[in-house]
Amino acid sequence: MGDDYEEVGNHFVTHYFTTFDNDRSELAPLYNENSVCTYEGEQMKGQEQIMTYLTEKLSFRQVAHEGTTIDCQPVYDGGVFITVMGQLKPDDDPVLPFVQSFMLQQDGEGSWFILHEVFRIVVHNG
Repeated sequence: MGDDYEEVGNHFVTHYFTTFDNDRSELAPLYNENSVCTYEGEQMKGQEQIMTYLTEKLSFRQVAHEGTTIDCQPVYDGGVFITVMGQLKPDDDPVLPFVQSFMLQQDGEGSWFILHEVFRIVVHNG
């Protein structure tokens, strides 16, 4: 994969957050039946479950993401592992720090999809 994994990862993060912030329903092509997403401890499998959660279960109407660090690593089978730390601003709520990780894979036709995704708001207790 060479250094392409950095380009793939950074391009993906920009696309994902821009799409999420503007119209979450447009994220559907990034998932398939093998995709697994854990969002604040709730796990979903497959495009339908993930998209239902993202478009119907999340309580905020508007959101703005800002990634402050993006780390990308190549995976032995050609995938890309990405971790993003940043801030998000949902509706009129305060800005919240978050961490989100993605494992990208290519399908049989060379398109990238999210195989695994984990999202957490960063909360410090104590």
